[in-house]
Amino acid sequence: MWPRKWVVAHDCGLIVNPDGLRRCIEGNIVQGTSRALWEEVQFDAKNVTSVDWLTYPILDITEAPEAIDIVLIDRPELPPQGAGEPSTRPVAAAIANAIFDATGIRLRRVPFTPDRVKAAGV
Repeated sequence: MWPRKWVVAHDCGLIVNPDGLRRCIEGNIVQGTSRALWEEVQFDAKNVTSVDWLTYPILDITEAPEAIDIVLIDRPELPPQGAGEPSTRPVAAAIANAIFDATGIRLRRVPFTPDRVKAAGV
C-alpha cells in the first residue's frame, strides 16, 4: 500500500537528544497516519458508541511503513522548539494531497476511508 520507506524532515530548533527526537517524530507520524486513515469516534442518536479499544479502528502495524527516515534540521542558534505533537499535524494534509495528486479529488474530512474516496467521485 505504501512506499516501503517514508522520508520526513523536521526543523525544531536546537536538537538536544537526536535519538529521542527521531523516535518521538516516528511515533507521531504513525499516529497521525492512523488518525488520517482509520480513527473516527462513532455516535448514535444519543451517545458515543466508540467505547473501547477493541472496536475502535487504528492503524495496524502491518499497515505502517517499513521504515521512516527522519531528517533532522539542527538549528543551534535557536532554542529547542519541541517536536512531539507538531510532527503529527501535517500528516493528514500530506495524505490528502497525495490522494488529490492521484485522483484529482480533494478530501477534507478524515478519516480518508475507501467509502469516502468513492463517495467523493473516484
